[in-house]
Amino acid sequence: MNKKHAFTNKELNKIFNIEILGLRVIYESGKIDKPRVYEKDFKTEEDALKFFYKKEWEMLKKGFVLSNEDAKFGEPKLHYFTSSGYSGCLSFSNTTEGLFVYQQGSYEDPNNQYDFIVNIDELGNLKHKIKLPDVLPWDIQFNSTNKSLLLKLDHHIYTYNLESKHFKKIADRENGMWASFISIANNSYSYGTNEKLVVKDFKDNILFEQDYEVEIIKGSIAFCAALSKTSNILAVHTKHGEIELYDITTKKHLKTIKGDFKSIDKMMFAELDKTLILKQEYHQPLLYIDIEKNEQLDYPALDVQAYFKGVVNFCLNKEESKLVLSQGNTVHVYDFLNKTFIDSFKIEHSVKSASIQFINEDLGVRTDYGCFSLYKV
Repeated sequence: MNKKHAFTNKELNKIFNIEILGLRVIYESGKIDKPRVYEKDFKTEEDALKFFYKKEWEMLKKGFVLSNEDAKFGEPKLHYFTSSGYSGCLSFSNTTEGLFVYQQGSYEDPNNQYDFIVNIDELGNLKHKIKLPDVLPWDIQFNSTNKSLLLKLDHHIYTYNLESKHFKKIADRENGMWASFISIANNSYSYGTNEKLVVKDFKDNILFEQDYEVEIIKGSIAFCAALSKTSNILAVHTKHGEIELYDITTKKHLKTIKGDFKSIDKMMFAELDKTLILKQEYHQPLLYIDIEKNEQLDYPALDVQAYFKGVVNFCLNKEESKLVLSQGNTVHVYDFLNKTFIDSFKIEHSVKSASIQFINEDLGVRTDYGCFSLYKV
């Protein structure tokens, strides 16, 4: 086994390089002009790899950053340590002002809980650290027209203007169910909390409003919603096996999509808004729905090629040429245009789960271990 990673800490003017050569791990650490070299031999490749990642994680927590612009498929281009601790909240977003990534704050004092998002560039340079007005940013999306973030903070809805650096609460959870969402399309954005759906244009004119009800089924809430990219359709899921489609322009109900599914926790329009991709709770295979025909599409080549075919998360790149499915610490990459499998690789520095989305043509990953990464795909 051969593997090599290089790290820098610009504040300390230090480097850390580590390499596996067979059963030997070689690493150098210290000032750029005077690093010290160490070697350690192991009985198995597994032991060598464990030591490799252990030393790497120690340096990440000390502020060292991996940056590798020459990464090959499945290799990290960036590793950046965000924070220790686990909240289940793994959000991040790409913007014209760099990347914004969730960083856990403090929950020790019930009367003074807080969280952050850090603004970094794709090389891992810290630009800003921003304290949030509420904890737990479950979702962050970028509105390029208004140069602002749309955030779901503990099911309250906020905007954050990147130029004025100002937060504005636009919807309060109040006493409603913990069923909320945010979604941004090409010419509008939508959010829902406190059991009210709202769609606005980018001048904040209300285009559509409607109340919704959610059911608690065996302790779980069936709720999910998303805007189409260009066709002014809002998809809303509040019942097992059903998705309602609304025309934002006419404010009328279009149709009900019915299928053999229960709770949907993520959905996305694709293929010129003709297809609706559905991710089910409890790690089931993805579903692809032909919206016009109201029929399920069968793409066996897009299934995970293993005994367990359940999907934890998925994402598409902007051109919809690549689809990525995640299963714990493994991601599977597909050619979505030709519906063919490309390859799989492991996510590094992750315990059980990670959030994924495309950052330009790279795969962005925020792990439950506190690492934000970019991978070449």
